[in-house]
Amino acid sequence: MSPRTIKDYVGVLRDTLILHVLPPYRHANRRKLAATDKVYFFDIGVANALAGRRDVQPGTAEYGLALEQLVFLELRAALDYGRLDTKLTCWRTRTGVEVDFLLDDHTAVEVKATRHVSSRDLRSLRVLAEELGPCRGGSWSAVSPMRGRPTTVSKSCRSNPSASGCGTVSCSDRTLSAAPSN
Repeated sequence: MSPRTIKDYVGVLRDTLILHVLPPYRHANRRKLAATDKVYFFDIGVANALAGRRDVQPGTAEYGLALEQLVFLELRAALDYGRLDTKLTCWRTRTGVEVDFLLDDHTAVEVKATRHVSSRDLRSLRVLAEELGPCRGGSWSAVSPMRGRPTTVSKSCRSNPSASGCGTVSCSDRTLSAAPSN
């Protein structure tokens, strides 16, 4: 199939709201950024059915992709329903460093399907913070829903501009929501 035919098919799927295309963030300061879009189906069940997956188990790569798609759909819905003029993009370098979602250039979200969000999981957020610079302000979060019982834990990094110009990047943990225990 030719690239033109594929582009036409993707266009039809976008126009019928079956497929959503997430464009890459394009404003690089120091690093060369990847220029390819990410693609999400309107429904995670459709994506799984087309991939031949009947059951997605926690701890698998498929579970992480499904969680990322869920977060994408929720972010997109919040932006659309709130009629917010916020650009949703992904951020990737040509060397493979990636942050799942970037809202304008001030808020980034990295989705992790793991029981514990580690310092290693924050690497891409730190690279993004360096790229955007601490002078801008903003927040960067890694979100994990699998810590013990169903809980969403956010490790957040926030840049704090100082009066002299650039500031520091600080990180903290916080529980966003927890399911009631039985």
